[in-house]
Amino acid sequence: MAYDYYSSAFYDLRHGIRTTDIEPLSTLELTRPENLEHANPYSPSEPEDIRSVFRELELDFRNYCFVDYGCGKGRVLAEAARYPFKSVIGIDFARELCDASRANLERVRSARRCRALQVLHVDATEFDLPPDPCVVYIYNSFRGPVLSAVLDRIQISMALLPRHVRIAYVTPMLPEQFLQVPGIRVFKSDRRYVIYDLGAAPADRL
Repeated sequence: MAYDYYSSAFYDLRHGIRTTDIEPLSTLELTRPENLEHANPYSPSEPEDIRSVFRELELDFRNYCFVDYGCGKGRVLAEAARYPFKSVIGIDFARELCDASRANLERVRSARRCRALQVLHVDATEFDLPPDPCVVYIYNSFRGPVLSAVLDRIQISMALLPRHVRIAYVTPMLPEQFLQVPGIRVFKSDRRYVIYDLGAAPADRL
């Protein structure tokens, strides 16, 4: 699906944030520059995709941490902060994008229902999930060995501390890599995203 600049810009205007402009990564300060070849240029998730994913999660958000891998300028974080998650965490390997995310979270301060917010300048391959049940959001930010390393690290975290993790893979270019994860199940799918489950899902849904 082609990037809809005008829909994206209107979403930003409506919510008072600045996430629309696409950014090349080669000029930014990266935690692991060697992973640049496996990263896609920054562009934000489409507004309708974000809304659809949050509608389809069907969870009691109060019991979950939300993690956005490759959070970019924080559009998805700003939306997640409107829900009562235990915490909202964004990670990105580009310092300038992390700074933009923090600024955008400040712009939506009055609308935030989650009070525990973090944006971490860290490579996705080096991040460990929180010990709580998690909602994981992965846009098409990275591919190949980086995506494999992220999924491996999630598996290790699950083996050390079994819990429920629901993964939203948006703009799913490489769904076959997810299906290689032992025990993963498709919860819902659409041409724009696939939502997977790892671990036992709770009975308490919204």
